[in-house]
Amino acid sequence: MGRPQLTVAAVPLRLEGTFLLLVACPTVLLWTHFLSFTPDVFEGDLVLSALGGVLFAVMLVLHEIGHALVLRSQGGRVRVLTLSLVPHVIADGAPSDDRYMAYALGGVMVDALMLVLGLTLLGFGNATANAALAGVAALIVLVKLAALVWNLWPIPWNDGSLALETWNRIRLGRGSEAEALRRTARQGRGVSIPIAACVASGLWVTGLDPVQRIIFPVAALGAGVWVVRRWASVGREES
Repeated sequence: MGRPQLTVAAVPLRLEGTFLLLVACPTVLLWTHFLSFTPDVFEGDLVLSALGGVLFAVMLVLHEIGHALVLRSQGGRVRVLTLSLVPHVIADGAPSDDRYMAYALGGVMVDALMLVLGLTLLGFGNATANAALAGVAALIVLVKLAALVWNLWPIPWNDGSLALETWNRIRLGRGSEAEALRRTARQGRGVSIPIAACVASGLWVTGLDPVQRIIFPVAALGAGVWVVRRWASVGREES
């Protein structure tokens, strides 16, 4: 565990070697156009693809900074934001239930702002016939749409499920943690297959190549089934 090396918006950061993979993997995927729904402008352009890889990593870090800033504003203390393959906040203390929902959704709020920025840049890039800008903006929109779906989908224990569980605790009152978790499990099971079906349908119509048009929708439906089974096991554990 190294010491924090950098501070952004008063949030201490610690860089780990695996963070390079968070940049390298999307760079290769964009450069080779492995995912056929990514913007064509990146294909074969290593410099622009590397920029896209850096942008992808920065967007994930900004999501976590959103959590950190809200946590600090609600009375928690951010020890460090670790820049690794999966960036995450390490905190001391947490806000009370009535403020925890804002913390859980802090990253989602940043995602929504970046989506608006991406749509604005996309419109400007198309209006000025700037292919590179339009491609970068399309990447922002694509990543942030995926991030919003992922983080609002009540998957155990992501942002959406933590916010939903907090809401249930507030509604049920003090001492209702077990019942709040059971209710969250029921709600998570109820919405997961419809969400997975919507994602699968979206992937089907995004212009994927024939193989990916089968693989990705099936993976989305499989994820929905996994979430239902995971929530079912959580509900049994709390019964």
